[in-house]
Amino acid sequence: GRGMQALGITPQNCKTLEEAHGIAASLVHTQAAPQRQLALLFAFVDVPRRLHLPIAQRWEAAGWPPLAQHASYAAHVLMVELFFQISLAAKLIAAERASNRADIAYLFYVPFCNVFVSSDKLHRRCAKPFLTKQQDFVWGQDLKADLCRINEVFATATEAERQKGLHKLASRPPGGLNDLVVYLWERHGMAPLSAANPESAVPAESHDKLLAHLLDYQDAPTAPEVASLHSDE
Repeated sequence: GRGMQALGITPQNCKTLEEAHGIAASLVHTQAAPQRQLALLFAFVDVPRRLHLPIAQRWEAAGWPPLAQHASYAAHVLMVELFFQISLAAKLIAAERASNRADIAYLFYVPFCNVFVSSDKLHRRCAKPFLTKQQDFVWGQDLKADLCRINEVFATATEAERQKGLHKLASRPPGGLNDLVVYLWERHGMAPLSAANPESAVPAESHDKLLAHLLDYQDAPTAPEVASLHSDE
């Protein structure tokens, strides 16, 4: 935080978390000064020194494109780190709370999810600038409450209905689009499992051969040395 203050980040010129995110994003998307981007990456991500030269050579060979274009996930991690330090300098995030440093690292997972669920107040404030229009932030307590509602609905099922199996009893969440889980289910295109036909994915003959091959391991005296196997095997 003090380092960012020395660079001119203050509560006066960075007043919101969205502005902090914008500054961080500009630093990884710019095409100017790639060597400075490289230095930021090495410093913040703690890249081992032995990898500095090959990373720099590979980036140079690509023509020094913006980091966000050349190495998108590395750029995302760096952007989260920069966002945190900028927000500390601008006093948008409390420096006194030690757990904030660990909690902000959960934003590293954002590119890999449709729905980011948390009951952490820091996440509630900071996650949204990192989410695309196709992603949702869900407050954990809201999700728990709606899951309890769903549980109560299915708890009224008769024994005969339960005997049909979970996939028939609960092929989709009950309720309407005003209910959180139903909204998320519909928005993110989750189809009931009954709509898929896994048996059709593999021909019967191939399925039998695969099963026989896997069963051979039951009689094997030791497990195969995975490290010695070719990747195709």
